[in-house]
Amino acid sequence: DLGEQSRAAIETALADVKTVLWNGPLGVFEIPSFAHGTKAIARFLADKAEHGATVVVGGGDSVAAIEQQGLSSKMTHISTGGGASLEFLEGRELPGIAVLQDRPDADDDDRAAKARKRAPSAPKASSAPKTVSAPKTAAGSKTAAGPKAAGKTGATA
Repeated sequence: DLGEQSRAAIETALADVKTVLWNGPLGVFEIPSFAHGTKAIARFLADKAEHGATVVVGGGDSVAAIEQQGLSSKMTHISTGGGASLEFLEGRELPGIAVLQDRPDADDDDRAAKARKRAPSAPKASSAPKTVSAPKTAAGSKTAAGPKAAGKTGATA
């Protein structure tokens, strides 16, 4: 957990900042006797956000800590992607973001839509089922039709 002097030093260091990125609780906050520092800093950051600072909270444990105190709505932004958020800020490529960036741009979509409008439309298929009779053999029985049945005689349908 965090001692009083450490908490005061952190609050002093953050007193004049306009943006805070918090990633990770301060200790094992899940155990009540070790949660005091995390809870105090969460309240401090919620107050900063209410007074105009941008406070971004990243990471599932950090989010859980602020949610336990009902402070989520006071923060500017919360994300359970703590490690991914840090990698994004480092400039690393994130697979989930990279996939979104590979999508065709709006101009490509517009050109494709216009091309579909200009293209002649194919006749609409009837929704009613079509009945096709199989050819009859010399003996009068029906045979299988189609490419797989080619060359086969006497097969019944």
